Amino acid sequence: MGQTAGGLPWPEGTDKVRDGDNAIRALADALQARGHGLRVEARRVQVTTNAAGVAVVNFASPFPSPPILSVICGSGDIGGFFLTACLYDPQNDTGGRFSVGVRNEAANAAFAGTFFLHYWAIGTYS
Repeated sequence: MGQTAGGLPWPEGTDKVRDGDNAIRALADALQARGHGLRVEARRVQVTTNAAGVAVVNFASPFPSPPILSVICGSGDIGGFFLTACLYDPQNDTGGRFSVGVRNEAANAAFAGTFFLHYWAIGTYS
């Protein structure tokens, strides 16, 4: 098996075809060791906040550590309340979940109810 200038393994023309799975495994292991095992999770989820306006969202598949996260809450009239603020709380981000705080700015109070939010998370594979 050969190696690229950067040290990644690759099968040479003289390697046996039946050993191709070993070559692919060696390449995957080399990339994983370099930290190139990134994945993206993007979802639209329906959440319900508690009385304090906090909702906890579980990732579909947990990350081994907190990922880079972008959260968008709907702005608009939801049950007579106008939502304008959705704040991500990194204190509750474990890699398996995150939390957001939602306020009803028109009423200057926390929003307790159900709504949809969108998020994108980029992190490593476990």
